[in-house]
Amino acid sequence: MSLVSIEIENDQLLVAASRSASRHVQIQHAFSIPVSGLTDEEIAEKLKSELGQRNLGRGDAIVVVSRASVEMREFVVPPAPTNELPDMVRFKARSEFASLNDNWQLDYIALAHDETVPRNVLAAGMSPEFNGQITKIVEGAGLKVKHVVLRPFASIELLNRRTDDNKCRLLVNPNGDQTDMTIVGGNQPIATRTVRIPESFDADQRTQSLQGEIKRTLASSRSSLGDRQVQEIVFFGDGDRNKNLKGALDSQLNVDVDFVDPFQFVKKASGLKLPEDVFRFASLTGALLNEESNSPHHIDFSNPRRPIEKVHDRSRIYLFGGLAVASMLLAVLFCWWTLRSQAQDIEMLRTQLENAQRVNSGSDGKYPDYDQIVGQVAKIDDWKMQDVNWLEELYQFSDKFLTPDDAIVGSLDAGLRRNGPEIMIRSNLVDFSTEETLIDSLDGRPYQIVPGKSSVDEQDPGYPLKFPFSAVLTTDRSELINDINKKTVEFLAARNLKVAGKAKEDAAPENTSELP
Repeated sequence: MSLVSIEIENDQLLVAASRSASRHVQIQHAFSIPVSGLTDEEIAEKLKSELGQRNLGRGDAIVVVSRASVEMREFVVPPAPTNELPDMVRFKARSEFASLNDNWQLDYIALAHDETVPRNVLAAGMSPEFNGQITKIVEGAGLKVKHVVLRPFASIELLNRRTDDNKCRLLVNPNGDQTDMTIVGGNQPIATRTVRIPESFDADQRTQSLQGEIKRTLASSRSSLGDRQVQEIVFFGDGDRNKNLKGALDSQLNVDVDFVDPFQFVKKASGLKLPEDVFRFASLTGALLNEESNSPHHIDFSNPRRPIEKVHDRSRIYLFGGLAVASMLLAVLFCWWTLRSQAQDIEMLRTQLENAQRVNSGSDGKYPDYDQIVGQVAKIDDWKMQDVNWLEELYQFSDKFLTPDDAIVGSLDAGLRRNGPEIMIRSNLVDFSTEETLIDSLDGRPYQIVPGKSSVDEQDPGYPLKFPFSAVLTTDRSELINDINKKTVEFLAARNLKVAGKAKEDAAPENTSELP
């Protein structure tokens, strides 16, 4: 589908149509339509007829408007993030523009990009009446308005095709009796003004007027340029017809002057007949080039700058939320299953406890109660504790006793006492140091030595020290119980094996040898 650019002027319409070809813009048509004295409806019908003859009846249109058709103001806004600049510019523009209201189309370009300092912006407003006129003409011709751009900035894209450096240039675009003068740094607009030079002027008058306006433009833009300087002047025009102007500017301003043809940067369809005023099509060609490159227009009244709304991709939130809910449900299900299993285990253990309590209390009538069993076992333990093999104990005691060189036994009395089996000994020692040696040799399991009061025996010079003491037999009750338990287990295992053998014999088939 072809793309059409239209410039609406008081006396005529300028129309250019293009289509993409091998990543290049190919101009298919370029023509003008005289519209002096016609109403908007008549202009729309005439444009529709001209487009129909060229098979351009349907499609999108880029409308180019002149500087005189809009209001422009340059003002300063406080430091702010770029995303907050559109609202701030519209708020500030209410006090800068004479008639601006909510029905006006407003767009702007920032002349500086540092968010931390106040910034100059160049804002342009288009009245609703003029916007309605554009819609009536363009849509009445069967086209759809896609962009409404400003003529001084539309031709900047042609400059990008010519060079890609960052030099400051003055772009001069004569268009009838209006001449746009735009200063750019690379492809960024810095300042613009439109001057009126009547078409009735002869070549000398026109040259003098252009010289004066160029000087005024350069002088008025010094504050916007800062430390930079304009290094080149680019004219959209015929260099052969403007030799005097080129020579005068070269000598007076000491800058390079170049004349360019707006159609030299695009491909032209075979058989394309260019109009006589070809240099007036610079803004139309630049707008088409900018649209094909998918670059935003510097000023676009149909698509003004607005705060960028952050689009939140909630799909990941929903995904993670669903996973969280699923995890929570699984956790709840696991907890329920665990609690249910634990409740069953608790119920089973409670039942077992109740059964054990009935058994221990003897209420079932099958077994004696716990206290009775413990009492009987205690009697057995006490009897076992008092069942002492005195010969074995005396043998172990004499084996640990000192030799006659150090000690002798005067008397020995063995019997059951309150503390258990006990041996009372009255011994004689050779000296006091032997007392500690004797205690060390006998103390410890199975004896606990309880020393008595020692005294000197003057009648026995060989063993002058009398040392009475008692040796209490210490029997480990746990070992006794473990021994009883071991014997009990062995007894029960033998009994169960015997019962199992008996059951196996009972289950064997009878002797059938007598059967036929």
